[in-house]
Amino acid sequence: MPERGAVDKFVDVAADVNADDALTLPQQTHLLPLRGGRIDVVGESSSMTVGMERLHIGRSKSCALVLEDPTVGRVHLEVQATPRGVRVADLRSCNGTFIGGAQIVEAYLTGPCELRCGTKRLRFVPGPLQEVEVQAPERFGGLVGTTPEMIELFAKLERYAPTSMSIVIQGETGTGKERVAQTICEASPRRDKPFVPINCAAVADNLLEAELFGHVRGAFTGAERARDGLFVEADGGTLFFDEMGEMSSAMQAKLLVCSRLVKSGRWEQPAAAKWMCARSSPRTSICATRSTKDAFERISTSGWRR
Repeated sequence: MPERGAVDKFVDVAADVNADDALTLPQQTHLLPLRGGRIDVVGESSSMTVGMERLHIGRSKSCALVLEDPTVGRVHLEVQATPRGVRVADLRSCNGTFIGGAQIVEAYLTGPCELRCGTKRLRFVPGPLQEVEVQAPERFGGLVGTTPEMIELFAKLERYAPTSMSIVIQGETGTGKERVAQTICEASPRRDKPFVPINCAAVADNLLEAELFGHVRGAFTGAERARDGLFVEADGGTLFFDEMGEMSSAMQAKLLVCSRLVKSGRWEQPAAAKWMCARSSPRTSICATRSTKDAFERISTSGWRR
């Protein structure tokens, strides 16, 4: 089963949806229990309310709660209300996130406590248990589930699958990320076009480049004939990058260049594929450097369409 919040969209609006292309599923009303709360900055007037949406805390102006402190990461922390409590996840920050004297990677907050991001202190004030009404089916393609986490996932899939925007799927190994990607493809206007997956962790860098961009005959040992590459094979369909966090920084930089060329119209080969990326954790190597983070964010927010 995909983990909670497996589909992580980095855009706020869905675009380019043709109502005739959208997959129609029987809708049911579900009441999801959520334990939220409020996070205050100690000694300041800044605060944020934590609800169903994933929010970020850090120095970046794009964060829901901006902390002007050099010891705080650009995107330091992720928070979200869940049935178990407010989920707090450190996003590979340099100076870490602490509750009391313990450094955390991920935790669920259910009672009042103080957190520390770098040298910045935050106070968590829990809110009452709330029931949020969500309209969603009890299955989506081959995915079936009735738990609050699965209902939340189906609602997101139904909203974003018909769009041309790129999507990031997050979940531990074995939770079904590729199955989610296939289901999104089957529910999209590209359902009759190719679905082309590639496991970035299973292919060496030099071969991965040839797989993606193609090669001429004799380009390397074993290249007995020319090949167009997966970008061309997926034209009009969906290109799925599994375990993208395992891709080297150099290869991610090349994808960033590819993204810019396509968006500017200077890409000479067909490349009108919807991109979907999967990673096993928000703390994988794809966020390790500024360049790889830029590549990841550009890929995950670019709506590439014909």
